Amino acid sequence: MLTRRRLVSSGVGLSLASLGASPAMLAASLQQKPALTGESLLVETSEGVLRGVQTEALNVFKGIRYGEATSGHYRFRRPQPVQPWVGTRDALSLGSPAPQDSRDLDAWQDPLLPGSEDCLFLNLWAPRGRSEALPVMIFIHGGAYHTGSGGVPLYDCAALAEGAGAVVLNLNHRLNLFGYLYLGGIGNDYDANVGQLDIIEALRWVQRNIAAFGGDPANVTLFGESGGGLKISTLLGMPEAKGLFSKAIVQSGSQTRVRSPEAASREAMLVLNELAISPRDVDKIAEVDTSTLISVAQKVTSQTWSYELNSMPFSPVLDATTVPYQLDTRASREIWSHVPLLVGTNEAEAALYYYPQTSLPALPDDRALHLELANICPWLTPGERDLLVQAFRKYSPSASREEVLIGSGSLAWFWKGALKQAELKAQMDAAPVYTYLFGWRDPVLGGQWATHATELVFLFDHLDMNDIWDDTDISGNRAKGDPSGHRFELRDAIISSWGAFAATGNPSSKLTPSWPVYTQQSRSTMRIDTQWTVVDEPYGPHLRRLVQDL
Repeated sequence: MLTRRRLVSSGVGLSLASLGASPAMLAASLQQKPALTGESLLVETSEGVLRGVQTEALNVFKGIRYGEATSGHYRFRRPQPVQPWVGTRDALSLGSPAPQDSRDLDAWQDPLLPGSEDCLFLNLWAPRGRSEALPVMIFIHGGAYHTGSGGVPLYDCAALAEGAGAVVLNLNHRLNLFGYLYLGGIGNDYDANVGQLDIIEALRWVQRNIAAFGGDPANVTLFGESGGGLKISTLLGMPEAKGLFSKAIVQSGSQTRVRSPEAASREAMLVLNELAISPRDVDKIAEVDTSTLISVAQKVTSQTWSYELNSMPFSPVLDATTVPYQLDTRASREIWSHVPLLVGTNEAEAALYYYPQTSLPALPDDRALHLELANICPWLTPGERDLLVQAFRKYSPSASREEVLIGSGSLAWFWKGALKQAELKAQMDAAPVYTYLFGWRDPVLGGQWATHATELVFLFDHLDMNDIWDDTDISGNRAKGDPSGHRFELRDAIISSWGAFAATGNPSSKLTPSWPVYTQQSRSTMRIDTQWTVVDEPYGPHLRRLVQDL
């Protein structure tokens, strides 16, 4: 997901300041990583034998290498698949995340930061005692294209694997400059979108090996939130990913365009200029140390930052080999027309903009409202902002200025992409698309908001985890607001629904109402809260058409 801490104070949204980590610091960090405990378990993969552990309900393997180190010659080049080994390799603790400077809250921090270019690892949770081949769910982490990892505490997938009856994995891959610097317009010997290619390499590992862990390689679902949704949106349009997964869930991260080669090449020139490397000597970039590259990435990001989900710095680029078509074209959609899609957003996504503050800014009048909306969605013109506010007030006449700000900002920032993605999918008249709005309101920012990533607390069953929204006792405050325990019913229902979609391609489950397919006639959407309700045209046709045209 997008970074909460320093989202505003950094001035660019996502901090990518210099790592500044010495080898001694990194070694100390590696010594602190928690190892799995439990009865030892050996599994033979195509490359060699792995040692994991058995818990009461699960077989767990952490830090499984799926690719070789990406430093030196392999920097900005395709990942190399993991090489076979002799003997037994431990998979008992997390592998290193990609290089980054995440200054997020503790629940979103990998214990092995600042990371390493030897980062191609995945983690796996498989239910025990199942004779049938189980559905496979692969979580792609958030943090835009810049931060995050599979080792984030909130992303522990044990409860989901047990509750959904699925083999669940998450993974690390190259990020920011290391994963998305485009040198194709400067040197012919470099690959584009290598962060995406890392994910594809992980999917290939799954196809070779998941049966050994009890999973069905023909029934693989990708799911991801925020940046994870963006990456999945791009993977859908990548020919190399076709056939490596069968279903997709995009949570609060629908991307429908990628950057042009021209824009990405301008960014690459900014990087080379900061490094004092001429385009003729571009190969010297392989010799630059990791911390220097992160420092340069921070500076370039601050110069080019955009909150608009289709045009972030260091994000995928149109490329003849890896992403040959813009994602909203028919040619791109035909690559994944056979893939059922579940896509949605949360109702108050834009509250994310104000972390780590403890309350929203004062809005004494409409002028203050419009100024704040311009901060959240700077790509909108003043006229577009005015029309959006008017339309939202018509949809919700009793809304306060704060509710209008967060509601309209959420529509323009996140719902617009989800709406376009669902509409484009529905036009194909092939595999179905289902849509949702998540409405549970958490106690944040001095109020109650269904903010960005709230659904993950339920999906991964971390309702007792604190330090998520800068509230030291959010689990206690959540309990005070829900004395009847409806949050636990919501947890069980969303795990059941996501698991049902992974198993069958339909998110209806025994704990939810029947979930209709989204069509351009009904636009049926499931509103997810303590009560699950099917709503046609959830924001009404006028507001929908306005958002589509923004």
